[in-house]
Amino acid sequence: MIKKHKKWNVWIISYIFILCWFVPVQGEVIIPDQIHIGLKQYFNNVKKIVIKNTSLVLGYEVGNQWMVETIFESSAGYEVQPAPGQYYFISQATFSTYKDALNQSQLLSKVGLEGVLVYPMYVEPGYWRIDVGGFANLQQMQEIQSKLSVSDLSFIQDTEKNRRILFRGGEGISFFVSGEKLVPIFGTGDEKNGVAIWDIEGRLYRGKMTFHRLDEEGVTPVNVLPFEEYLYGVVPAEIIPSWPMESLKAQAVAARNYALYQLYYTRKYEQEPYDLCDTTISQVYKGYSVENPRTTQAVNETQGKLLYHQNELVATYYFSSSGGHTEDSENVWSGAVAYLRGVPDLYETAPEVGFWRQVLTNKEIEQLLKKNGVDIGEVMDVNVVGYTSSGRALELRITGTKGDHFLKKETMRYWLDLKSRKFQLVKNQGLSSTFVYTTGNWGSDKKSKALENLFVVGENQMTRTIINKDQSIVVKGEKNMKIYSLMSAPKDGFVFEGQGWGHGVGMSQSGARGMAEKGYTYDQILTYYYSGTTLR
Repeated sequence: MIKKHKKWNVWIISYIFILCWFVPVQGEVIIPDQIHIGLKQYFNNVKKIVIKNTSLVLGYEVGNQWMVETIFESSAGYEVQPAPGQYYFISQATFSTYKDALNQSQLLSKVGLEGVLVYPMYVEPGYWRIDVGGFANLQQMQEIQSKLSVSDLSFIQDTEKNRRILFRGGEGISFFVSGEKLVPIFGTGDEKNGVAIWDIEGRLYRGKMTFHRLDEEGVTPVNVLPFEEYLYGVVPAEIIPSWPMESLKAQAVAARNYALYQLYYTRKYEQEPYDLCDTTISQVYKGYSVENPRTTQAVNETQGKLLYHQNELVATYYFSSSGGHTEDSENVWSGAVAYLRGVPDLYETAPEVGFWRQVLTNKEIEQLLKKNGVDIGEVMDVNVVGYTSSGRALELRITGTKGDHFLKKETMRYWLDLKSRKFQLVKNQGLSSTFVYTTGNWGSDKKSKALENLFVVGENQMTRTIINKDQSIVVKGEKNMKIYSLMSAPKDGFVFEGQGWGHGVGMSQSGARGMAEKGYTYDQILTYYYSGTTLR
């Protein structure tokens, strides 16, 4: 087991992260038995978590063995929330079981403590006490102290910061836990298809859970499960399970590599009670809810397989579609990586997201800049300053009444919410002709033709249809694809007309699908997108 004691933010986090991965992880990598996943996508510091399971099993780990402390049964499920208030009394007497502490707390609650929380507190294995409180201030605490004196138990004031988490179930089941001395681990006796499964507000997860107060207001659950089973909930969340098996296997290896690279090198959650999270900042994980037999098969049939470059673990970045050509790492982030070289992506014939258009008015661009702390006044013009060899914009110059601002590389994609940087910028300059070049029957008679005068042949091979203003022509070459458009932009805005979805570095998932459909195996797919790598 491994344990570690808004859009604006996304690009900063990504940029800082990317700066790290140019230092290699050397040698054979050990795959851990378990991994801790912070469930931040839906349950990050929430005020209340509703668990629909009827059975909770409180335990702890000794070495790699999980030991059971207490089993709770509640037909109504459980609610988990931060314990309220700041001040608590704690009993000086301790109890060896939850049941003993519960009996004493129920007797104590009958001596006029209405509105006061009186519950067993789990401290460590075989060690329970009774906590009384939820007081907002010392005056409230002092008012109740005299009532406690009539009991047979003696109490002292808890001077530590309130880090308690309150569990409430049916049938009188309520208790506190805290991670101050020992983080309690919870399992469940509820099963689906022979697998112990958590149901947290309708979202299903394998394995075990820990619960943490990462701030004053909320609780965050952490899913603890075997590493390979973690991938069961990643692969179908990152790729379409009905795609060819070899593309699913390529995704399984890429997801395994990517997780381990973050785990062993970037270590960005080293100060948190989890190894990775379930968002795109790590990679998307949706647990048992999205598991699919085909993606599970892909994980199982590639179990333990990892991609290396000259004995270094590969940072296997991947994305949805490239639009014809992947990208060199230094054109997206900050440094060149030998195995992250752009390659032609011409098998991407049926991308998950096809050719797209994004219309942004001058006012919308002005507001997006202000949202990210930049004020250049009213937007007057936008221009692309340079393209990469793959056809991605390197820089945008936005001209305003107060001056210019430049958006470089991925910043433009995040700030302007573009699917990719492989686009052409259409401005309101009337319908000036776009020319394409054609050749004669033998390829020797080169001629130019205005795009708006081109015709296409219909399905019946007879009807001739002129290209409309809202249509595009996609030209596929030997090493790339490009869009030609007749669309004009509105008077007060700009059209970004593009192809591809994502940053473009590493493996194109849609391209992997196309390669698999053409008979390529998963190792051939991986070594194509990650240059000079080997699978072992």
